[in-house]
Amino acid sequence: MREELSSYNPYKYEGKIGTNALDYTFVTDVGIKYQVYFIHSQGDFPAHPHLDNQTYTFGFGPSVEQSTPLPAAPRAGIDKRVKDTIIDILRKILQGDKDMALLYICSSGGDRQSAARNRLFNAWLREKDPKALFGLQITVHTLKVDDTYMSILVRDDNEYYTDFEEAIAIFREQIKNK
Repeated sequence: MREELSSYNPYKYEGKIGTNALDYTFVTDVGIKYQVYFIHSQGDFPAHPHLDNQTYTFGFGPSVEQSTPLPAAPRAGIDKRVKDTIIDILRKILQGDKDMALLYICSSGGDRQSAARNRLFNAWLREKDPKALFGLQITVHTLKVDDTYMSILVRDDNEYYTDFEEAIAIFREQIKNK
Protein backbone atom coordinates (compact mmCIF):
# COMPACT_ATOMS: atom_id res chain seq x y z
CA MET A 1 0.00 0.00 0.00
CA ARG A 2 2.79 2.44 0.90
CA GLU A 3 4.56 1.70 -2.43
CA GLU A 4 1.30 2.30 -4.30
CA LEU A 5 0.79 5.70 -2.66
CA SER A 6 4.39 6.77 -3.24
CA SER A 7 4.16 5.88 -6.93
CA TYR A 8 0.93 7.87 -7.38
CA ASN A 9 1.98 11.10 -9.09
CA PRO A 10 -0.66 13.05 -11.05
CA TYR A 11 0.24 16.04 -13.19
CA LYS A 12 -0.97 19.46 -12.07
CA TYR A 13 -4.20 20.26 -13.86
CA GLU A 14 -6.57 23.17 -14.32
CA GLY A 15 -10.32 22.98 -14.37
CA LYS A 16 -13.02 25.18 -15.90
CA ILE A 17 -16.70 24.97 -15.10
CA GLY A 18 -19.20 25.91 -17.80
CA THR A 19 -22.99 25.91 -17.85
CA ASN A 20 -23.38 22.21 -18.67
CA ALA A 21 -19.77 21.07 -18.74
CA LEU A 22 -16.56 20.65 -16.79
CA ASP A 23 -13.21 20.76 -18.55
CA TYR A 24 -9.79 19.88 -17.16
CA THR A 25 -6.44 20.20 -18.92
CA PHE A 26 -2.89 19.19 -18.11
CA VAL A 27 0.43 19.02 -19.96
CA THR A 28 2.70 15.97 -19.80
CA ASP A 29 6.46 16.03 -19.35
CA VAL A 30 6.90 15.67 -23.12
CA GLY A 31 4.56 18.61 -23.82
CA ILE A 32 1.36 16.79 -24.79
CA LYS A 33 -1.69 18.74 -23.67
CA TYR A 34 -4.53 16.49 -22.48
CA GLN A 35 -8.17 17.32 -22.00
CA VAL A 36 -10.56 15.54 -19.63
CA TYR A 37 -14.09 16.74 -20.25
CA PHE A 38 -17.47 16.15 -18.67
CA ILE A 39 -20.79 17.03 -20.33
CA HIS A 40 -24.21 16.79 -18.70
CA SER A 41 -25.87 13.73 -20.16
CA GLN A 42 -29.17 14.04 -21.95
CA GLY A 43 -31.51 11.15 -22.71
CA ASP A 44 -29.12 8.32 -21.88
CA PHE A 45 -31.74 6.70 -19.64
CA PRO A 46 -35.14 7.43 -21.24
CA ALA A 47 -37.05 5.40 -18.63
CA HIS A 48 -35.42 7.53 -15.91
CA PRO A 49 -35.17 11.10 -17.26
CA HIS A 50 -34.45 12.49 -13.78
CA LEU A 51 -31.02 10.81 -13.99
CA ASP A 52 -29.97 13.33 -16.67
CA ASN A 53 -29.37 15.83 -13.87
CA GLN A 54 -27.14 13.34 -12.05
CA THR A 55 -25.10 12.02 -14.98
CA TYR A 56 -22.06 13.42 -16.75
CA THR A 57 -20.60 11.80 -19.84
CA PHE A 58 -16.82 12.10 -19.83
CA GLY A 59 -13.96 11.55 -22.19
CA PHE A 60 -10.24 12.21 -22.40
CA GLY A 61 -7.40 12.47 -24.87
CA PRO A 62 -4.85 14.82 -26.35
CA SER A 63 -6.35 18.28 -26.70
CA VAL A 64 -7.43 19.55 -30.09
CA GLU A 65 -5.54 22.75 -29.34
CA GLN A 66 -2.24 21.00 -28.69
CA SER A 67 0.21 23.28 -26.83
CA THR A 68 3.29 21.93 -28.63
CA PRO A 69 3.68 19.60 -31.60
CA LEU A 70 3.36 15.94 -30.68
CA PRO A 71 6.68 14.14 -30.40
CA ALA A 72 7.68 12.35 -33.63
CA ALA A 73 7.94 8.99 -31.87
CA PRO A 74 6.23 8.08 -28.62
CA ARG A 75 8.37 7.51 -25.55
CA ALA A 76 9.03 3.95 -24.57
CA GLY A 77 6.15 2.74 -22.43
CA ILE A 78 3.01 4.50 -21.29
CA ASP A 79 3.14 7.66 -19.20
CA LYS A 80 1.67 6.40 -15.91
CA ARG A 81 1.14 9.98 -14.76
CA VAL A 82 -1.58 10.43 -17.41
CA LYS A 83 -3.55 7.63 -15.74
CA ASP A 84 -2.84 9.05 -12.28
CA THR A 85 -4.10 12.47 -13.37
CA ILE A 86 -7.29 11.20 -15.00
CA ILE A 87 -8.06 8.96 -12.01
CA ASP A 88 -7.38 11.89 -9.65
CA ILE A 89 -9.84 14.10 -11.56
CA LEU A 90 -12.50 11.36 -11.55
CA ARG A 91 -11.93 10.75 -7.84
CA LYS A 92 -12.32 14.45 -6.97
CA ILE A 93 -15.53 14.70 -8.95
CA LEU A 94 -16.99 11.57 -7.37
CA GLN A 95 -15.89 12.70 -3.91
CA GLY A 96 -17.42 16.12 -4.47
CA ASP A 97 -20.92 14.92 -5.32
CA LYS A 98 -21.99 11.50 -4.06
CA ASP A 99 -25.13 11.57 -6.22
CA MET A 100 -23.31 12.08 -9.52
CA ALA A 101 -22.68 9.21 -11.92
CA LEU A 102 -20.01 9.29 -14.62
CA LEU A 103 -20.63 7.69 -17.99
CA TYR A 104 -17.71 6.87 -20.27
CA ILE A 105 -18.75 6.08 -23.85
CA CYS A 106 -16.19 4.97 -26.36
CA SER A 107 -16.95 3.94 -29.91
CA SER A 108 -14.28 1.80 -31.49
CA GLY A 109 -15.79 1.76 -34.96
CA GLY A 110 -13.14 2.96 -37.39
CA ASP A 111 -11.29 5.07 -34.84
CA ARG A 112 -8.18 3.32 -33.58
CA GLN A 113 -7.47 6.03 -30.99
CA SER A 114 -10.94 5.71 -29.44
CA ALA A 115 -10.61 1.94 -29.34
CA ALA A 116 -7.19 2.28 -27.70
CA ARG A 117 -8.55 4.74 -25.10
CA ASN A 118 -11.40 2.33 -24.33
CA ARG A 119 -9.02 -0.61 -23.84
CA LEU A 120 -6.75 1.56 -21.72
CA PHE A 121 -9.55 2.88 -19.50
CA ASN A 122 -10.99 -0.58 -18.97
CA ALA A 123 -7.51 -1.90 -18.15
CA TRP A 124 -7.21 0.81 -15.49
CA LEU A 125 -10.52 -0.33 -13.99
CA ARG A 126 -9.49 -4.01 -14.09
CA GLU A 127 -6.04 -3.29 -12.68
CA LYS A 128 -7.45 -3.52 -9.19
CA ASP A 129 -10.69 -3.04 -7.34
CA PRO A 130 -12.31 0.25 -8.51
CA LYS A 131 -13.20 0.89 -4.87
CA ALA A 132 -9.48 1.00 -4.10
CA LEU A 133 -8.72 2.92 -7.28
CA PHE A 134 -11.08 5.75 -6.35
CA GLY A 135 -10.92 5.49 -2.57
CA LEU A 136 -14.73 5.35 -2.47
CA GLN A 137 -17.34 2.62 -2.59
CA ILE A 138 -17.88 2.60 -6.38
CA THR A 139 -19.75 0.21 -8.63
CA VAL A 140 -18.66 0.12 -12.27
CA HIS A 141 -21.13 -1.19 -14.84
CA THR A 142 -19.63 -2.01 -18.24
CA LEU A 143 -21.80 -2.46 -21.33
CA LYS A 144 -21.06 -3.15 -25.00
CA VAL A 145 -23.44 -2.13 -27.79
CA ASP A 146 -22.19 -3.06 -31.27
CA ASP A 147 -18.79 -1.32 -31.47
CA THR A 148 -19.51 1.04 -28.58
CA TYR A 149 -18.38 0.43 -25.01
CA MET A 150 -19.79 2.16 -21.97
CA SER A 151 -18.65 2.26 -18.37
CA ILE A 152 -20.85 3.82 -15.72
CA LEU A 153 -19.27 4.76 -12.38
CA VAL A 154 -21.77 5.14 -9.53
CA ARG A 155 -21.02 5.60 -5.84
CA ASP A 156 -22.69 2.95 -3.70
CA ASP A 157 -24.11 5.68 -1.44
CA ASN A 158 -25.63 7.58 -4.39
CA GLU A 159 -29.22 8.61 -3.58
CA TYR A 160 -30.24 7.37 -7.04
CA TYR A 161 -28.24 4.14 -6.95
CA THR A 162 -31.32 1.91 -7.30
CA ASP A 163 -32.60 4.05 -10.18
CA PHE A 164 -29.24 3.73 -11.94
CA GLU A 165 -29.23 -0.05 -11.49
CA GLU A 166 -32.76 -0.26 -12.89
CA ALA A 167 -31.94 2.03 -15.83
CA ILE A 168 -28.84 -0.03 -16.64
CA ALA A 169 -30.85 -3.28 -16.43
CA ILE A 170 -33.44 -1.84 -18.86
CA PHE A 171 -30.63 -0.76 -21.18
CA ARG A 172 -29.03 -4.25 -21.05
CA GLU A 173 -32.39 -5.85 -21.86
CA GLN A 174 -32.85 -3.53 -24.84
CA ILE A 175 -29.40 -4.52 -26.12
CA LYS A 176 -30.27 -8.24 -25.89
CA ASN A 177 -33.50 -7.74 -27.82
CA LYS A 178 -31.84 -6.01 -30.78
